[in-house]
Amino acid sequence: MREPTDEELKAYADKLPDVFKITMESFTRMGRGGKLGRRSGDSLLLDSIDSYLEMHFPHYRSGDTQEAVEQLENRGFLIVEEEPLPSCTPTRLGERLITAITGAVSLPAEIPELPALTWG
Repeated sequence: MREPTDEELKAYADKLPDVFKITMESFTRMGRGGKLGRRSGDSLLLDSIDSYLEMHFPHYRSGDTQEAVEQLENRGFLIVEEEPLPSCTPTRLGERLITAITGAVSLPAEIPELPALTWG
């Protein structure tokens, strides 16, 4: 399947039910220092996603997080890992969806290269 354009992804994000928006938003609000400290590809514990969803989704019920995460994983937005602790990592497409939902752009996964010396 081809990658969606930014416009297509934004239109998709706009029509997502709140449970999915809030689940993806949790990556910018929970974990390492919140929005400003998040790097692309950072994982989030399933418990953290569950806590965020419980606080921000008015119709929350037990099991909603697991179901939302499974659906997002099936569509290629998340990778779910069980070891060492249950956690989720956004895929490249998931990172783009987070940006489409929140407007927050993650920091690059790696630090930039040190510039070459300009003297000498």
